[in-house]
Amino acid sequence: MAVLRYKLPVVSWLIGLSACVCADGYEPPARIAVIDTNRVMSESGFAASAEQRIRADFVQREQQIKGMEALLRQKVERLSQDAGALTVSERIEREKEISNLDFEFQRKSRQFREELAQRKSEELQVMNARILHAIRQVAESDRIDAVLPETVYFNTNLDVTEKVIQLLAR
Repeated sequence: MAVLRYKLPVVSWLIGLSACVCADGYEPPARIAVIDTNRVMSESGFAASAEQRIRADFVQREQQIKGMEALLRQKVERLSQDAGALTVSERIEREKEISNLDFEFQRKSRQFREELAQRKSEELQVMNARILHAIRQVAESDRIDAVLPETVYFNTNLDVTEKVIQLLAR
């Protein structure tokens, strides 16, 4: 009798579990995939092409700023060499000229850095949007419920990075 007392709850539990599994509301487990976004960015060629476009747009201004910096250094060096032979008014005039040139150099450098950072940010947003779109396309075509970014450990069967890279290459 004692054995039957313990078997009955187990049997009823198994019957209840099988009813849950066979019910209409049962859904298969979620399909999960993993993607290495750093690899997608580096291997898809987006980063290299974006860097080339940015470099082409900003190379002339960068050279102008470097030329201005060289001129400023040259004037400072010339002032320090000629300091003993200059009159007070000539020295003040050169210092004022150097100060104005330095102010203009600092302003243009800051403006250049800000515009460069803004442009890099814009290119990164475009790149991320295209990558996200490709990830969604792969997820929809493979009927994946969730795509996770880099994780500590994952089975290589879950990796969709190569599929996304191939889709972006088209």
